[in-house]
Amino acid sequence: VRSVIPKDERLIKISELPEWTHKAFKNMDKLNRVQSKLYEMALKSSENLLLCAPTGAGKTNVAFLTMLNILGQYRREHAADSDSDDDAFRRFQ
Repeated sequence: VRSVIPKDERLIKISELPEWTHKAFKNMDKLNRVQSKLYEMALKSSENLLLCAPTGAGKTNVAFLTMLNILGQYRREHAADSDSDDDAFRRFQ
């Protein structure tokens, strides 16, 4: 049985994510329903997150979003620093 997607529900396109995160979602056009619902909290919030979902629901990519959140915080904190910090950050990409 497939669930019907409500008309007001929107899947997040990878192109809508910050440019520097795109490599983490190579070969993907958009996040799935679970990932799209948790996108704001996972990528843009420091709130705790608990996700329980069946195998194949997209939990790993939600975990990627939370890791990208932390890397993004590091990236912002060190934006004014030297290029050596940028090189260190690129190792994570």
